[in-house]
Amino acid sequence: MTRQIPGLLLAISTTIAAVALQQVLGLKAFGLDAVTLSLLLGMLLSAYLGQRPQFADGLKLASKQLLSAAVVMLGLGLDLAALTRLGWRAAIAVAVSMTALLLLARPLGRLFRVPGGRAFLIGTGTAICGSAAIAAIYPLVPDADETDTGISLATINLLGAVGMLLMPPLLLIGGATDRYATLVIGGSLQAVGHVVGAGASMSTEVAEAATALKMGRVALLVPVALIVATIARRQPGTRPGKAPGIPNYLWGFVVAAVIGSTGLVSPEVLAAVKDTAKMIMAVVMAAIGLRIDLRALRHNGLSSVMLGAALFAMAIAILSVIGG
Repeated sequence: MTRQIPGLLLAISTTIAAVALQQVLGLKAFGLDAVTLSLLLGMLLSAYLGQRPQFADGLKLASKQLLSAAVVMLGLGLDLAALTRLGWRAAIAVAVSMTALLLLARPLGRLFRVPGGRAFLIGTGTAICGSAAIAAIYPLVPDADETDTGISLATINLLGAVGMLLMPPLLLIGGATDRYATLVIGGSLQAVGHVVGAGASMSTEVAEAATALKMGRVALLVPVALIVATIARRQPGTRPGKAPGIPNYLWGFVVAAVIGSTGLVSPEVLAAVKDTAKMIMAVVMAAIGLRIDLRALRHNGLSSVMLGAALFAMAIAILSVIGG
């Protein structure tokens, strides 16, 4: 536990600084809330400090375990009827988008001169659930090594952070409906934290519905991993790996959503839980920003970032055409 304290304190300190900047400079009026500012400050500090090992364990704790807690708390205030309002076209759009990204990642990787295993990892992270998907699928991909995994993780986190920052203002400027914002945010952004952060910048309703949509993508990690594992077993050189289970926070989110939908929780408690979840999410965003290795991307990953951006754009285009 003591190894986690420095990184956790760094993430919390970054969040405190972000909140102070927001209040002193009045940045909320420009759409820069504490969650967004925490991410930006984290990225700036990462560029200045680099990836220092003494902070690694604490930042991982903040960006993983605290994220799980925030997502579960968000589920308590979820309106389950919000997903049904998206309609069957949205469900088809998400399914087509995910399938296209997984199937086209390697061919597009050749176009951008990205190694096949790395391209597939980037496609997996874009289609399903960011870093978690890459970490789960990596042992099952014979032609991906640790370098491919690291660059894929950095690529996904960078693009997700950029998407989280740019998507809400662009949607607002374009006059997007809540339904379309929910579909694009929940159906395209890479990680759960990115979806929650972007949705919160729009409205509580968009954040809740987009997170629920994202949870559907996360749940598909299991069948995708099983398919990849089946294919990989038939190829030489496959490293042993265990197919992942459904993340615990997904179950927690579902249980919390059911409890919140019963009406047994008072509005005051729900409001307090949502405020707490938002502050926890700010700490998570600070940690995610601090973990983005901008130097590694600059030296080794430009082509990977271009591939990731192309896949990200493809996902948005498919969602817009089919589900919009």
